[in-house]
Amino acid sequence: MDPLHPSSDNKPDNKPLIRVISNKYPALSAPLDTAQFRLSNNGVCGIMEPCGFQEVVIQHWHWNRCQALLTKDQMSLLWSVLQRRAQINLAKKNVQYVQIMENHGVRSGASLPHPHSQVLALPFVPPDQKVRLEIAAKWFQEKSNNIFDHVMSSARADNRILIETEHAIAFIPFAVQRSYETWIMSKTCAKMEDEKYMEEIAELVRRSLLMLYHLKDDPDYNAIVRQAVPVLDLDDDKMSDWYRWHVCVIPHRKQSKWAGIKGYGDFVPVTGTPEQHAATMRTCLDMPAPVFASSDGESESESESGRGSRSPGSENDVSKGRKVLLMCAAATAVGGVCHLFASFR
Repeated sequence: MDPLHPSSDNKPDNKPLIRVISNKYPALSAPLDTAQFRLSNNGVCGIMEPCGFQEVVIQHWHWNRCQALLTKDQMSLLWSVLQRRAQINLAKKNVQYVQIMENHGVRSGASLPHPHSQVLALPFVPPDQKVRLEIAAKWFQEKSNNIFDHVMSSARADNRILIETEHAIAFIPFAVQRSYETWIMSKTCAKMEDEKYMEEIAELVRRSLLMLYHLKDDPDYNAIVRQAVPVLDLDDDKMSDWYRWHVCVIPHRKQSKWAGIKGYGDFVPVTGTPEQHAATMRTCLDMPAPVFASSDGESESESESGRGSRSPGSENDVSKGRKVLLMCAAATAVGGVCHLFASFR
């Protein structure tokens, strides 16, 4: 078998684990130095050319190895790369915000089964994130404390914590867009670029995604990094006083669509409570990654093989699922303040 074929489980020595490339079909194509916001429609609306720079971070050489199935070291390396790309892109002229995201599965908007993240260098702060930042900054100005400390304390009191370490925490937020929405948050930094404990963050992201993988059969999801920029004339060097950067994971149910009342208004009906979601996810906390078929037909652990035996390249492949599960060792062993949280949507 050709060792460079996507279905091969034998990684050649000259094949890098992670690749960073420019997006061949970017949504943002105009040069950053041409970014200019202008009023239109008699001053009612504002418009800008699609300025920015868009990178693709290919997360693993194997075409169907998602973050949930990476090893701890691989996950640490991936998030170190994402952090470095954020630092590099933020230093570019006219860049005001760096957006990092992953669309996993066809329901999230992904068109390719090969897991990848995207890094967007933007000449503006996304409006929804700007609103979140202003709310957090105003909270700090009025109450002299960090709203995210309140968010974490509330999650502990309500038993919505999934995993917590010295410098990071994973939990179900009080107000969710989808059932089992998960936040993985830094306890120390407002910006991803400044994070000193990225290994802890990466491990909590991996374990949270692995819980969803087991619980919801590898659901499609959107993951987005939310971080701070200066607002309301607050001290740029003290943004950690009023904000904490975090990863937001929004899973999608199989065959689910935004329809009916879900498509109208700024509210979403959710089945179950955040406390129930957290309790259910914790039942998968200690479940190891599953075992899959290797190229020679024998069973291998996730650290030694791929997720399945399909050939890549079809949208139907993406929508029908991305794995062939042979066995799971743990399978037999397993027999607030609403408006404040909702404001961070």
